[in-house]
Amino acid sequence: FLTTRMKPGEQPQIEQVPVLVAAKDLPLHTRLTKDEIDAMIVPKMFNKEAAPPVFVNTKEEMVGKRVARVMRAGDFFLPTDLTD
Repeated sequence: FLTTRMKPGEQPQIEQVPVLVAAKDLPLHTRLTKDEIDAMIVPKMFNKEAAPPVFVNTKEEMVGKRVARVMRAGDFFLPTDLTD
């Protein structure tokens, strides 16, 4: 069998991925405008295994859309969370 050799005190490397999240609470139907999107949406690092399986991860996909549910600071965006 295979074993991992680690030095004492060494932590295993956990792969991280950036996921865009709400920077602040966003009320229902908030429009994500090009001028304000950087203040509304920020990247957050997630462990790859803990990241959502499907999420919107480019600001370009979000510009001009409205949020379809109340978004709390730190919430990631599913495709169903945005509407025209």
